[in-house]
Amino acid sequence: MVVKTVEEFFKLFINTWEGGFQNDPADSGNYVGSKLIGTKFGITPRALAVHRGVAIDTITEKDIRELRIDEAVEIGIAQYYKAPGFDKFKFSPFIQCWIDVAYMSGQGTAIKGMQRVCGVVPDGILGPKTIEAVENYATTRNMKRAVDRFYRDWE
Repeated sequence: MVVKTVEEFFKLFINTWEGGFQNDPADSGNYVGSKLIGTKFGITPRALAVHRGVAIDTITEKDIRELRIDEAVEIGIAQYYKAPGFDKFKFSPFIQCWIDVAYMSGQGTAIKGMQRVCGVVPDGILGPKTIEAVENYATTRNMKRAVDRFYRDWE
């Protein structure tokens, strides 16, 4: 399925790859301090707290369990698309790959990975050199090859 908007992408991504509520004790993202809270739609207590503008220790298991898909999409857009600066680029399958990495592994990991693929020294900062390199990479390469390289380099 080809998605045309960031909202469509996050809904599809969350529904395809992220499940409902889970509180696996082995998953460090499920904790607030030493208290097991859980995640839903891949949204951690920390991500929910940031989105709602509250202290992380106020997030409860009930808050996570009651999280709606629409709020998870809002969190995804705010924290894993706009916050790292991916909204500076044309929305494309190549950028979707990096949103995926940011969602699963963090913004810094995504930006550094993007920098490596595009030939920039990875410093985790989405500055003018990285923006130019990404735009050049995306426009001078076959998009399918670029996306294939992303998956090959991340295996």
